[in-house]
Amino acid sequence: MLISVIIPAYNEEATIEKLLDSLLSNDYKDFEIIVVDDGSSDNTREEASRYPVILESTGGRKGPSAARNIGARRAKGDVLLFLDSDVVAPSHLLGHVVKRFETEPELKAIVGYYDKKPLNTGLFPRYKALLAHYWFKDAKIMESFETCCGAIRKSVFDEAGGFDEKYADADVEDYEFGYRISKKGFIGVDHRMVVGHHFPSFGKNFMNYIRRAKLWMRIFIKRRKFESTATTSGEGLTRVAGVGSIVFLLGGLFFRPFFVLGLVLFMFYVFKVSGFIRLVFREEVAFFAAFAFMTHLVNSFAVAIGVAMALSGYLFSGIESKDG
Repeated sequence: MLISVIIPAYNEEATIEKLLDSLLSNDYKDFEIIVVDDGSSDNTREEASRYPVILESTGGRKGPSAARNIGARRAKGDVLLFLDSDVVAPSHLLGHVVKRFETEPELKAIVGYYDKKPLNTGLFPRYKALLAHYWFKDAKIMESFETCCGAIRKSVFDEAGGFDEKYADADVEDYEFGYRISKKGFIGVDHRMVVGHHFPSFGKNFMNYIRRAKLWMRIFIKRRKFESTATTSGEGLTRVAGVGSIVFLLGGLFFRPFFVLGLVLFMFYVFKVSGFIRLVFREEVAFFAAFAFMTHLVNSFAVAIGVAMALSGYLFSGIESKDG
């Protein structure tokens, strides 16, 4: 079975070489690699051209949705494997994906997730890798199509109409696409499709959280439904409780009842994140567990800001069709 690996790439000269090396080192050899340059201003295209890949272009910065759709139109394989350009694939990945689709004719789509050890160094990448691992380690199905490592039959992709190109950045296009294809059958989580990943800096991640939380919330409002993995109602409630606890604890300096409410919210927040913190304790030292706890709490403010923006937009002007 021919498998088509589709990689959208925008300014990824520092990471795409590692991904292509990992794919060419895979045990399974009946595959094609399609790299779609999305208007890069660095040497991404030159780096990719040194490898035996099909090199396409969006003709300018159009976003990963458009890039993936271009790759899918060029693909000849019965199965499409989408990978982000900043991951590294394990040597068994291609063969494992093909085996599953060959032996399970009813299978429509499967997704993987990030390894608990990041490819880049630093405290924040280690925190993000463990958080992603915690979210997905026990998951069986998803509503989202995780494009960091997601495989789908080409016939299912074509029938669904591909990714919505109105999403011009790496935001929630994978969620919106996943919601459409999950109506035709579940998206399985495959725990052997685990890829290494380069994580962004704290500052970039914080801004991404604001934007994505806003877009996620708009989609959730329209669907009237949260997800069963990662972006769940419980996760959202936990983040809001964390932010609320800080706000009311500070307010308690001026009005004592606020302190009591803040303390209750903080205890609830600690209880809800205790599973993640226990994982951090098992994987890292105690100091890092404290860092992870504080980072998680700070990131909750980004989520709360994004949710507030979405709700204010819904209450005062409604949900625009662009957002979901």
